[in-house]
Amino acid sequence: MSASGDCGCGGGGSSSPVAVKGGHDCGCGGGGCGCEVSMTGEGFVRPRYFGGMLLTEDDLQAQVDYALAKRKLTNRNVIGSGVVCGLEVSCHPCDPGKVSVNPGYAIDCCGNDILVSCAEEVDVIALVRDLRLRKGVDCGEPCDEQPRREYSLYLRYAESPMAPVAPYAADDCATGECEFSRIREGYCFELRCDPPAAEPTVLDTLAACTPDEKIVNQDQARLAGISSLARRHDAIVKTLAAGAEPLPSAPTKSEFDRAERSDAALSDNVALLARSVGTLALVAGAAKDDDAPKLSLNAPRRELIADRSSALAAKILESDALEAQPPAESARMERVLRIAAEQPDLSSLNAFDRMWLSDGLTAHEANVEYTNVAESMRDRIVDELGARGHTSCAEYRKLSKLRFDGLTDSSKDDVAALEKAYQLSLSACACSAFDPPCPTCTDDAVVIAKLRVDGCEVTDVCALERRWVLSPRALGYWLPVVEMLRHCLERACCDDGATVPTRRPDGEAGATAPPMPRERYSVLDCFTTALDEATKTVERALTPRYAPLALTATTTGGAAALTTATAPAAAAPSGAGTESQIAALEAKIAELGKRIDELSAAKVPEEKQ
Repeated sequence: MSASGDCGCGGGGSSSPVAVKGGHDCGCGGGGCGCEVSMTGEGFVRPRYFGGMLLTEDDLQAQVDYALAKRKLTNRNVIGSGVVCGLEVSCHPCDPGKVSVNPGYAIDCCGNDILVSCAEEVDVIALVRDLRLRKGVDCGEPCDEQPRREYSLYLRYAESPMAPVAPYAADDCATGECEFSRIREGYCFELRCDPPAAEPTVLDTLAACTPDEKIVNQDQARLAGISSLARRHDAIVKTLAAGAEPLPSAPTKSEFDRAERSDAALSDNVALLARSVGTLALVAGAAKDDDAPKLSLNAPRRELIADRSSALAAKILESDALEAQPPAESARMERVLRIAAEQPDLSSLNAFDRMWLSDGLTAHEANVEYTNVAESMRDRIVDELGARGHTSCAEYRKLSKLRFDGLTDSSKDDVAALEKAYQLSLSACACSAFDPPCPTCTDDAVVIAKLRVDGCEVTDVCALERRWVLSPRALGYWLPVVEMLRHCLERACCDDGATVPTRRPDGEAGATAPPMPRERYSVLDCFTTALDEATKTVERALTPRYAPLALTATTTGGAAALTTATAPAAAAPSGAGTESQIAALEAKIAELGKRIDELSAAKVPEEKQ
């Protein structure tokens, strides 16, 4: 039966409990359809015919397969999957266990065309039973203790072979006496418990591109830390190259007294402790290294510095003062404090190491920390740029070649390049997010409605739980702006006496001004007026309007009469206005009931007389 025939043209019978229309059994549930076309390799191959060519069924089938695959590729990647038109779902007028599906057209994510040519009656209760069977649940009557719940109604592409014919001549490849000569394309309905997953958009990609603020702060702190190490290394190298190791200023008792005051700044105290550590290290080193500068410091002064710095450092470490500092600065301060508090043997340090003590590190520890942090940051940035895309090839290649094997003379420039690449990685994802990705097909069914089932009855239908295909025709339907402009241009360019629509004093559309000469006709005024009327039409359609009922009681000859008057349609009340009207209506109904009781009581004695 052709798909363009009369009812039943959906592709087959309608008696199946799962509403299979001309296709295979529809109990296959969700999951991928295996319809993906590889974007790599040889691509499509089409047959090429020539004179004298021996045609076989493979050649003819290749022609059909090529045309079908190209059509599906266009459907899937250009048009998109979803409902193209129609397929409205509504409650059945007679059977509460069914819904009605209007004719329409949809495309699944495999690119298959799903055409519903005639209105269908879908037995929802049978689909519930089928759903329970597919999910391995008790297959008893679905109305027995069926809980009220929501389902999603799906439309699935289905096909089946038809028109068997006997081969004209025997063939070694023939599988039987008859072969099917046609493939009938149809559809079937099924229910799902879970709503469809939303298709990702550019907003979702941009949201995923936005890094967590906590992670960004941690990355910035790590970059600041290795940048500080690189600058410190450069400063130490230049200082030692310029001359002898500088002598630190030995702390005094008054400085330690000020440091123990409650209003002393944390940074000043750490700087004092760094000088103390440097002083003690230089004194210890001078005892073993004759080339080390000599610092004139007697034993009581050395003991004072050691004792007071150890006590001050222990006090600061036990306080919460470090938590308010940036992570990199907090780590540097803590290293200085621990050296001052623990008083390790510093006599083996050379001049380069002693100058690093102001940061609480030795030269080896600084190299290790710099290498570990810089290497991990570089690897992560390179991976992110490779995955998300990048616009600066030179920066990408430069970053890939960087090697952070320790602090060198080029460390400052290397860290600067790393910081620039990190900023590039944050913006690269947002820039590449606007390129639409190729679609993936994980579910080859198309959702068309959400149903609410209570017992054996469909109590609610929402036909907006679907994905619309943004075809040019659909956009023209939703956004009739181009048609409005064409109409205004037609009147301006083709009509002898153009008219400009205006609004009546009551705000309704439809009134027009007298015809005016073409040279005085304004296309912009016409278009603006048309947009204004379109906005009002949408507003009137989406604004609820209520018709309050006026209930009155009249008595004629001892009998009560109930009249219902419908008030003229007015602007939709909202909020407290609607609640007050309902309360007034309930009061009138109560008063009317009381009046009826009084009249009934008065009528009983009259009947007895």
